[in-house]
Amino acid sequence: MGSFLGHEEDRGLTRRRMRLRKWWIDDDGTWREVLLDHPDPALRTPIPATLGMEATALRQFGFMKVGRVGPNVLVKWDLRQVAEDALGAFLESLSAARGIAQVLLYFYIDGWCRETCPGPRRARERIGQIQRYSAVSAVLDPQTRAFAPDEAMHGQPLLRYGFDAWRRSEGRLQNLWSGQRDRWLLDRSLVVAHSGRDGKPGFAFMGPASGAVKMFGTRWMQNALGAAMGEAIPQIRYQSRMADAYQAVLEAREPQYDHVRARLTFTKRGEPVWTTYQRLLLPCVDGRGEPAVLGVNDLTENVDIPFLAGG
Repeated sequence: MGSFLGHEEDRGLTRRRMRLRKWWIDDDGTWREVLLDHPDPALRTPIPATLGMEATALRQFGFMKVGRVGPNVLVKWDLRQVAEDALGAFLESLSAARGIAQVLLYFYIDGWCRETCPGPRRARERIGQIQRYSAVSAVLDPQTRAFAPDEAMHGQPLLRYGFDAWRRSEGRLQNLWSGQRDRWLLDRSLVVAHSGRDGKPGFAFMGPASGAVKMFGTRWMQNALGAAMGEAIPQIRYQSRMADAYQAVLEAREPQYDHVRARLTFTKRGEPVWTTYQRLLLPCVDGRGEPAVLGVNDLTENVDIPFLAGG
């Protein structure tokens, strides 16, 4: 534990030169540093670093995985399977920690969830809070919380810029396309319009840096362009909820701003991930005067939808 709290050698170093240190905390609360380059082979990497072995250590043995770079700490564990001694050892270390700026929690409960805590004290409080849900199943359906559209001006910077650009463009996509500075916005947005085949919302355009492409990848983007949303998005629960939101904006011609939390799986063999983002849907017309929706989504932890937060 002393080595975990130390990091004296990192003081005064640039972020790039700070050394990453890793530990496993085993089921009896013992800290075991992962040493990849120790001169004694017997002391190198006490637990193999493969994904399969990591899953075994977290799920079957109840271990915790800890990393530290300078003032930042990351801890990974399974909420339901973690050993009490491992959890206690980590919480004890946080009580004595010095010089830690933030703690990144990465925990599994029906999916991997990532949360950032500003310092050890808040991390201890949050871990104690979420561990009370270890015997509870999380709500698996996508959750949204709607806000007045102009509140987007108090949201993430990307959404603030999007709302302002939409007003300047008078809701015309051509005006956005012709403005050089607004190309930056379009690279981070998507456009949904009525599909030519069945009239359902379909993807007409996707920026390479849009939230959807960040979530599902460029190969998915290539297959999804031109397809109805219900066909393009792999998760059934998620696709219907998302398509309904775009359809509502296409019909009502009113902007919509909300926060979203959804449990998504991004690869066939991958584990679910709790994904959160702020979403701004803006009614527009395309170059032919046909209705369309400009979707601006910013992946962020900053959503006002409580998760494992009661009591």
